[in-house]
Amino acid sequence: MYPNPTSDILRVFVKGTHSITDLSGRVLQQVANTTTIDVSSFNAGVYFISNQQGETKSCIKN
Repeated sequence: MYPNPTSDILRVFVKGTHSITDLSGRVLQQVANTTTIDVSSFNAGVYFISNQQGETKSCIKN
């Protein structure tokens, strides 16, 4: 995924369903059938992006 860190749009390489969680594990957003995730409304911090295959990566929102 790129750019990381980001301030607004995060792009992922595989189109599919993605969940965005915060450090406490709370699901903030789920998106489907897209390669872009809008994180502009999130506070600055670290978030985790998980896909339907169970892969998880961290993302920094600045």
